[in-house]
Amino acid sequence: MADSENGIAPEIRVQLEQLAFEREKSVRHFQLAEMRIKWISGVVAIVLAIVAALGGWMSGLFGFVIDKYKLDRDISDQESKWQKSYIDSYIEYALDKDLSNRRDFALYVHMTSETGEFKSRWKEYYEEIVKQIEKEENTVSNNISIIKNLDEFRDYEEISILRSKNDAILKRIQGVGVSVEKNYIVPPKSEIEREKFFSCIREEFEPSLDEKRVDAYENIFTLWDSRDSLVDVRWLAYFLATIRAEVGAGMRPVREGFAKSDEEARKVLAGRAYAESVPPYGHAYYGRGYILLTWFENYKKIGENLSIDLVQYPDQALMIPVAFDIMVNGMMNGSFNSSGKGLSEYINTQVEDVVNARRTVNVLDRAQFVAEIYYKYKKCLN
Repeated sequence: MADSENGIAPEIRVQLEQLAFEREKSVRHFQLAEMRIKWISGVVAIVLAIVAALGGWMSGLFGFVIDKYKLDRDISDQESKWQKSYIDSYIEYALDKDLSNRRDFALYVHMTSETGEFKSRWKEYYEEIVKQIEKEENTVSNNISIIKNLDEFRDYEEISILRSKNDAILKRIQGVGVSVEKNYIVPPKSEIEREKFFSCIREEFEPSLDEKRVDAYENIFTLWDSRDSLVDVRWLAYFLATIRAEVGAGMRPVREGFAKSDEEARKVLAGRAYAESVPPYGHAYYGRGYILLTWFENYKKIGENLSIDLVQYPDQALMIPVAFDIMVNGMMNGSFNSSGKGLSEYINTQVEDVVNARRTVNVLDRAQFVAEIYYKYKKCLN
């Protein structure tokens, strides 16, 4: 049956309405989906914009950090190159050519380093250099002995070669020498504050200092005070350090090997050339005194310097005043070494070279020990 108004059958009209409804529904769904997509796209766009902005900032920050690291590394590398260049230049100028500089440098590093393997290695290196220097100095001494037995005219060429070798060795050992004005002004002689000294000594390294050893120090101080030419208290500190190294904590003149008699000393030192009997008196000129004076020639030379007959009466070197004068004469006048340099050339108002000062006694034997204990005595005397 047809719809009279529209000419459309009712069942068709229902279907059309359903289609219209479905169409409207589809349009609405499409619009919602479109809105959802736009919203998501907007959110995504915002997120991407934020990420992009943050990414740019992070990228810039990361780039800045990288650039700063590279710059710091370049600066550090440059500083290392400069430092290495400086050290290389120093080694080339001094350490590599001058054994005494290397020795002093090694001693300084050892003394200023903390206890441990590093400190021990530098001590070993120092001792190695000292042995090397001693070997070189023995070569010089041997060359000098050979020169003495050569004729100045007939063996001129050979003598010149030996002297050139010695000059080269001494330059290698000592490097550029320190110029010292000998007419320097020394401080006025001051009185030793003995109680303060003994209190300091007990605190520094000898807590068990007894009356006998106090007397030994007192003897040295009395002799020091009686010698007007001895004015720099640092010389006294070095005398004390030297005596300590030579004869031990007793601080008294001894026979070599701490023998109690001449007979015992000869027995202990049997086989040593300087301990054999020598005419005309048959004495053995082994070590005696504060500084162990050895060899007939040295007893003769020092005895003549002091106007004492040490050749006929060598045991006089065991008497405290004589032992003191032997030490002062030998160390201050350079009588114990071939260079003739005395203690005042190593310790004065311009220099205080307490390592090389050991050359006034016995090359550089135990130079480190003497230097270390010197500073303790110096502290207690000031």
